[in-house]
Parts: sequence; structure tokens; C-alpha cells
Amino acid sequence: MSSPMVGAMLENAMLFLAYNQIQMMIKEYTTPAYKRHLLYNKNSADEVSLDMGQLCLAGALSGALASFVLTPVELIKCKLQVQETFTYNKSSASVIDISNKSATPNPIYTGPLSVIKHTFKQHGIRGFYCGHSGTFIRETSGGAIWFGTYEFVSKMFMHQKAKTMKIDKNSIKKSDINPIQLMIAGACAGMAYNLFVFPADSIKSQMQTEEEMMQATGKTVTKRGFIRVARDLYKADGIPGFYRGCGITVARAAPSSAIIFMTYVSIRTII
Repeated sequence: MSSPMVGAMLENAMLFLAYNQIQMMIKEYTTPAYKRHLLYNKNSADEVSLDMGQLCLAGALSGALASFVLTPVELIKCKLQVQETFTYNKSSASVIDISNKSATPNPIYTGPLSVIKHTFKQHGIRGFYCGHSGTFIRETSGGAIWFGTYEFVSKMFMHQKAKTMKIDKNSIKKSDINPIQLMIAGACAGMAYNLFVFPADSIKSQMQTEEEMMQATGKTVTKRGFIRVARDLYKADGIPGFYRGCGITVARAAPSSAIIFMTYVSIRTII
């Protein structure tokens, strides 16, 4: 539990910080000089709006940056979660006596610090970035989808409110739409993100846990790259293999992203 909590904190902090800063950079280089002073005015910076392509670009770049923080955290989380399988002998489907230290083919991790110590001792700093290619692909494409979907749905609600009030659509801000609409936009973003990037996440998780799984099944540990893992997964299970567990992940993402975006907009409005 501790690793996902830390990961969520770091991921969202990095994502929103990078997303806002990249938006400001895009605005600075694309806004006409006579409007550029708005960028440095806290109350009017939002008046300079970006189109959907620019917003998706900002989301993709923020996701790419976040992947460098996320990879080590997710590696620790995956190794802790997968070690439950160490107590089972897959060849005979019988339970291994975990009280017998010699019966376990892997070190049993007692927590995040245990994983950190073992990974650093065995592989050094590079060991914490096993599976980074999968995380990078997932977060870069996912950042564009996550923020892009949120912005698109939010704009729909904003335009709808402007039409109802019969005012200029550009005069409505996200803080002007109600919390339920913000949560709907966030929920749509979370579901779209997980639905589209789940295959990359499945490949990434296999890359980060294959050392433990191979040792647990008595196989020689060999490191596989992103393409090879994807090929092997497809050969073993076909397309469904990339989406195992996708349904519950998408369902979980709806409320979590809804709360994240509503909280973000609310706090930003207050600050």
C-alpha cells in the first residue's frame, strides 16, 4: 500500500507541475507580443487559451517527465505485489512451505526498503529503471490522452454553460462549472487513459517482475526488452493477454481521476 501511495503523490505532483509549466512555455512562444503581458498576470493568465493539439502536447511532455519518477516507484510496487506467487510451485500446483527458508527460490521482500536494498545490491542504480521504456510509452501517450480527454470534456461543459447563459464561450473558466461536471470530465479522462495504455502497462509490469517470476519457476533469468516481451505475450495469450485486468483498472480509474481533477481545480482556484 505504501508504494502506490507514494507513487500517486509523486506522479500527480510531477504531472500537474510539468503540465502547467509546459503550457506557460507554449503560450509564451505562440502568443502575440501584444498579449504576452497576460502570461505574467496571475488573474488573467488563463485568458490566453491553447487549442486541443497544444494541450495534448503539454500532457504528453508532462507524462514523459513523470515517467522518470514513476519507474522506480512502480518497480518496487510490482515486485512486492508479485511475490505472493513465490509461495506456489507452479509445476506441481502445491504450496511450498514458506517456513522453510531453503524452499523459497527468491528473497522474500518485507517492504519497500527491502526491495530497494536488494535491487541496488544486485543491479545498481540502473536496476531501478527496468521497464522504463514501457513506463515512458505509457505515460507519454497516456498524458496526452488523460489531459486531452479532461480538457475536451471540460470545454464541452464550459461551452454548454456559456450557451445557456448566452455569453461569450471564452469568458467561462473551468472554475465556473460545477464540481459534478469537473468530476465527470476527470472520470472520462481516467477511463480513457487506462483503456488505451493498458497494453503498455501490462508489458511494463512483466518486464519489472520477470526476474522474480523466472527464479520462482526455476528458469534462467534473462532480461527481455519491450518488443520481445510484447511478442512473447502475444504468442502466449494473443490480444486478450494485453488486457488482463483492464476492466477493474478502468473502473477504478473513474472515481480516482474524478477526485484528482476536482481537487486540483478547487485548490488552484483558492490559491
